[in-house]
Amino acid sequence: MFKYNDNKIKYLILIIFAVSTFIIMLCHEPFRDEVNAWLIAKYFNFRELLQIEKYDGHLFIWHTMLMPFAKNNFLYPLSMKILNWIFALLSVVILWNFAPFSKVEKTLITFSYPFFIYFSTVARCYSVGIFLLFIILSLWKKRLNHPLLFSFLIILSANTSVMILVASISLGLIYLYDLIKNKKPLFYPILIFIIGGALIFYQIGSAVNPNQELVNLVFIKRIKNFLFQGKVQNLSLRITNVIFALSAFSALFGAFFAFLKRKRALFFLTLSYLLLFYIFSFKYYGHWWHYLFFFVFLIAAVWIQREENSYNGILNGKSLSFFDISFIFLLTMFTIKAFIFPFDYWEFVYEERNSDTYKIVKNLIEPNDKIYFFNADFIGLMPYLNYNMYDKFGDKRYSVNGYKRNMSPIEPDVDTFANTLSNKGRNIVFLKEIPNDLYGNKYVVKFDKIYSDETPIYMFLITKEDKESDIKEKFSDDTEEKTVNPKN
Repeated sequence: MFKYNDNKIKYLILIIFAVSTFIIMLCHEPFRDEVNAWLIAKYFNFRELLQIEKYDGHLFIWHTMLMPFAKNNFLYPLSMKILNWIFALLSVVILWNFAPFSKVEKTLITFSYPFFIYFSTVARCYSVGIFLLFIILSLWKKRLNHPLLFSFLIILSANTSVMILVASISLGLIYLYDLIKNKKPLFYPILIFIIGGALIFYQIGSAVNPNQELVNLVFIKRIKNFLFQGKVQNLSLRITNVIFALSAFSALFGAFFAFLKRKRALFFLTLSYLLLFYIFSFKYYGHWWHYLFFFVFLIAAVWIQREENSYNGILNGKSLSFFDISFIFLLTMFTIKAFIFPFDYWEFVYEERNSDTYKIVKNLIEPNDKIYFFNADFIGLMPYLNYNMYDKFGDKRYSVNGYKRNMSPIEPDVDTFANTLSNKGRNIVFLKEIPNDLYGNKYVVKFDKIYSDETPIYMFLITKEDKESDIKEKFSDDTEEKTVNPKN
């Protein structure tokens, strides 16, 4: 009979995961949200950070962790990506060592799209939040023995992202109920929750979506596209996506019935999902990566249920329930998605932007230039440019006032924007198109390969007394050059 060593299998899978995700991570160029987190950590101090989180829509943990690297310009973007990768790897290590799942289930979770491709690659606040969530779940059976530690971990995880805040609220309420039921001291856990809750409210309590009236309609459309992949034309892929959606619905349906006798798991899953639907329907419609937390919270709910039921999933000699089968099927579909099917929404993980573009831009800019970014799509250039960077309103892009203004849906017209330009010295302006209404002499460099979608970026150099001959001498032969005459 074939015998295997459990530890050898675990270590082999962890090594495959670590090496594969590290290579994928190295090939990934940070996109806008990743870059923005780095710049927030670079330009704001801790007090300012707490002030601007309501405009960013996140909480302070990830930004604070990036500060030592960002403020010292240390190995961008590698340091940020490796930091995120470490937390993603540790999350999987905790899963394998402490989660009440079978080896089959652990393997499928490990190589599912969210864990294998997204959370380990995209350097955002989510991996550290999932790491803390898994730490909390690994201590679930011992939670009443460590009230200070458990309460602190819940508040710490709540300050990583709004998504993990949802899970932390559910876990916190369950924990308070358990403390009361078992007649444990409440003073310090409640004190920790009050202080942590006040900190969270200070950061995001007054956050408002500028496009509030469109939230629910956009969410319905996006969740439909996420489940059924509306853009795919291939019939076989469409059929596969329908199967994926059905597997998700069957797993959720089975979960609610399976948890009827495990009230904590049922409460966690129900409240967490209701809070997600509330946020996506009335506050912020979210993107497909936010919807991945429906999957993460299902895993957490199953973890809680099995901890209380002393049940370690399939292949343990027990008969399989409808939920066991549907849960395995959903894990399998997510794993298939990671290896085979090119979701349009997920392809950008592999986007590569032309790093030579940054070198060209740096060679064209002088230390006293004022740099204006009219649109946030150009944010990928900013970490490479340690200059005076301004926004479409003429504010410093990463000042408290500038960050607040840039969250506004109001777009100034070109004439208004032109009036913000400096009357002295050189103004560098990045735009997506060549306007007709900017004043003065202009010289344009067009970059075609900054983004993988091939959206060009135009770089303008504008002065009140522009000497075109002096400008031409600075421009590389590798760029497409074009002079735009002022509007008469």
